[in-house]
Amino acid sequence: MVARLSRKDWAVGATYGVVAVLLDQFSNIGDYRALGVTPWAPAAGVALAYAYVSGPKVWPFLFLAELFVLHASKLQLTTSWIFLVAAGTTLCWLGGAALLNAMEGFSARFRSTRTLLQLFLVALITALVQSLMYVGGLWVSGLASTSLLPSLYWRHAVGNVVGIIAVCPMLLLLHAGWRPPRLTWTHALQFVVLAGALLTIFSLKTASTYQLFYLLFLPLVWVGLRDGIGGAAVVLNIAQLGLVVGAQTRVDLIPSAGALQVLMVALAMTGLLVGAIVTEREQAARRLKDQAAAFGKAIKLRSAGETAAAIAHQINQPITAISTYAGVARDALAQGDLKLAGTAIDKLNEQCTRAASVVRSIRDLVKQGALDRGPLQLPKLLAELRLAHAVELDDLGIDFEIAISGSHPTILVDAVQLEQAIDNLVVNSIESISDTGKPGRIRVSCRQDASETHIDVEDSGPGFAPGLEDIATTPFLTTKRQGSGLGLAIARSVAEAHGGSLAVLNRQAGACVRLRLPTTGLPTTGLPTTGLPTTGLPTTGAGNG
Repeated sequence: MVARLSRKDWAVGATYGVVAVLLDQFSNIGDYRALGVTPWAPAAGVALAYAYVSGPKVWPFLFLAELFVLHASKLQLTTSWIFLVAAGTTLCWLGGAALLNAMEGFSARFRSTRTLLQLFLVALITALVQSLMYVGGLWVSGLASTSLLPSLYWRHAVGNVVGIIAVCPMLLLLHAGWRPPRLTWTHALQFVVLAGALLTIFSLKTASTYQLFYLLFLPLVWVGLRDGIGGAAVVLNIAQLGLVVGAQTRVDLIPSAGALQVLMVALAMTGLLVGAIVTEREQAARRLKDQAAAFGKAIKLRSAGETAAAIAHQINQPITAISTYAGVARDALAQGDLKLAGTAIDKLNEQCTRAASVVRSIRDLVKQGALDRGPLQLPKLLAELRLAHAVELDDLGIDFEIAISGSHPTILVDAVQLEQAIDNLVVNSIESISDTGKPGRIRVSCRQDASETHIDVEDSGPGFAPGLEDIATTPFLTTKRQGSGLGLAIARSVAEAHGGSLAVLNRQAGACVRLRLPTTGLPTTGLPTTGLPTTGLPTTGAGNG
């Protein structure tokens, strides 16, 4: 198997061996009874990550590294026991890596809390087995008494757990393609807070052992909430290094290394879980946004395709007839047969009238429909709309404000259509602000009296060009780069179907679209309108803007 290793495998294996030995020496603080048992074993995390990434073929490098570590510890183990412990430890790392690969859904990107919990489980199992072999070797060699075994085993196993869950996630994330975010002043401030916490913990002599350890949770949770699992993994390793260096400067804290281990485990698990939860929610929000965009696009394409097919089918015959009669008229004129030419022109005119009638009938067909009226609370509807666009608003830096004035009793409207209309107006505002490339503000305000309800959607976008206020609701008229020209037309049709109206108002900065609806005395059937359909339309349209 060694012969199958590539040059890259040899280079990586040699690097691993050097790193493993150096980490073991660096973390050798509070050596319990001089038996090589330390509070933190980062080499264990490196070994498991290396075995997971490279596979069983790298067992020689794992084995040789363990031999060097055991030899450097200067334990009075026989050569046979050194080889047995090294071989057993190698099998542990390979077994842990195999267990991770066998777990359903495990990913080195850690995009869910489930994958992180899977790593925690493997870390626990691997650490318990490896520690059993190591401590057993010490006992058989006569280096550890039977009464000392429980304490020795506990400290060694927890040290391995700490090393694995602190170091392994960062290495796996880097191998999976994660890259640290661009450094900002916020990151500098977070580092200052972390350094200040470590300095306070180890410099304040009046504090009892690790009494101020909770200070480390502040920067770690802060980074996890901001940068997800990747940021939490990096800061966790920085914190662990700081703890090791700090513990080396406070010899009086070494006897309480067991307490340090428990705090290290709590710190690591808390930081990583917070980061994983944030990453998981970001992924879910991104998937929902992509699915909503794909669904909206599919609905638009389907609606446009069906409309185009219906129009093409209906007007194909009159257009064909128009072409035929035009040809007859041209030939008749060329031959001087004015009577035939006149008859052909009359037929041509009839077909033109027929084509116009077909288009008008299609428009009348799709724009009519009965309204499904019911009670609706406007504040609740607006709150749901804000929640639906929360991810997009946050990505674009847009503030969404809802202003309610008056008592706002329940009104009787078609909730689906009204939500569609207001959503179109909000989408218009989002797209208008997005086109500017700058953060902005959207304000949806409601005002109601005994006869009429006003819903204003205002934004800080570029607004409407002068003279477009009166024709902005014309179907397919748009001023946005990716607009369809349907949003305002649909909103106007919905308002008119409820017996109301829609008005476009310009402001000094931005635009305002006002939706007027009757508060009381609404009819029970849909009213004829001019414009686009009010039923069967997608609820995520993009309008004129």
